[in-house]
This record gives sequence, structure tokens and C-alpha cells, in this order.
Amino acid sequence: MKDIIYINEQLDKIIEFKPNVEYSDDYRCPKDRIIDFVSICKNEEEIWDVLNLVQGKIDAQLKIYAEGDLFGVGISYYEPYRAFNIDLMTEIDTIFNLYNFYSAPIDEDVTEEDVPDLNTLQNRTKIVLLQELGVLDFLKKKEPFKNSTNLAKLIAELISGKNDDVNSVCNSIRTDLSYVTQKKNPKSPYTKPQIQIVNSKLASFSLPIIK
Repeated sequence: MKDIIYINEQLDKIIEFKPNVEYSDDYRCPKDRIIDFVSICKNEEEIWDVLNLVQGKIDAQLKIYAEGDLFGVGISYYEPYRAFNIDLMTEIDTIFNLYNFYSAPIDEDVTEEDVPDLNTLQNRTKIVLLQELGVLDFLKKKEPFKNSTNLAKLIAELISGKNDDVNSVCNSIRTDLSYVTQKKNPKSPYTKPQIQIVNSKLASFSLPIIK
């Protein structure tokens, strides 16, 4: 049985964020937090359990705080909060790549049960999927969407769920849209975890996968 208390404790330590503590003695940057966490893990399963939860919680919280007061101190703190979590996501992807959590080859005969439901995919995964399907390239050729803000707004409309705030989704995907064609950039959404998930979806429709 998994130690839920331990997992939640580690989760809280990694994602804790307070405005204006960046230069305090007890502040730990995302990279240091991940290094500290990995160093105390007993096995790879613990690493996966916690960091997978961290990714899901960050994605959800970015949506919640995008347009509201962050901990009641004002919307001006959203940008440092967003930057903090983007750095955290990057560090997590680095660990996932290091441990090859997503290195298994794609099965061309993927069954329907093996393919993630589109409603459960992270927004950045949907961005990669839209890029691979040629949707983003098509839209960028249209005059109204030469303005990146307009494109972000439309994509947010397309990928938002019925309970999502469109403006929050728009804010959370702007960076991914900016770097979606720069696959080697650290900020690109083309990480191994995202590629693995997108490939499973593409393969289920017999579409070419990302090499």
C-alpha cells in the first residue's frame, strides 16, 4: 500500500510558493527542490508517484490562479507564480527523461483502452497534438491569427473543457505556443512525456508518430 501521507508531504514541499521569498534564506528554487526530493526517494516508483501528481496539480492550479488573486495578495503575483511552475515542470521533465519513464516503444497496435482520453490530457499535450496534426500551421497562415494573442485565445477556446475558464487556459498555453516549433528549446512542450502521450493518440488513428 502506498504511503499517501508521505506522498502528500513531498507534494506540498515541492509546489509550495509564496510571493517575494525568492531572495530569502529558506527559499528553494525548483531545481533544488527536485534534487532534494529525488535524493531521499527509496525507489523510482516513489519518484514517479510524487512527480506525476505534481504535474497534475500545477496544471490545475495555473488554471485556477490565472485570473484571480494569488493567495489574496493580488493578480500581479500571477506571472512569478507561472514562471515558478514552468521551471518546476521543466525540472520534472528532466527527471522523467533521466529515468526513462516514457522510453518504452510505441505499440502500433494500441487498443482503445491504452489511449488517453482527450479530456484527460494536459493543455501542453493538446498543443503538441494540434501541431502534429497541422492545425497550428494552418491557423498561423490566416490573417487574424498573425497576432499570437488572438491565436492563443482561439486555441484556448478549442481545448477548454466545459468547466474550464477560457482566459485561464489561454494564459497557461502562451509559452507552449511560443516554443512549439523550437523542439530543442528547454521551454518547448516537446518533452519525452508529451511525445509519448501524443504518439499513443496518433497511433490509435494510424497517423504518423513523432520520431
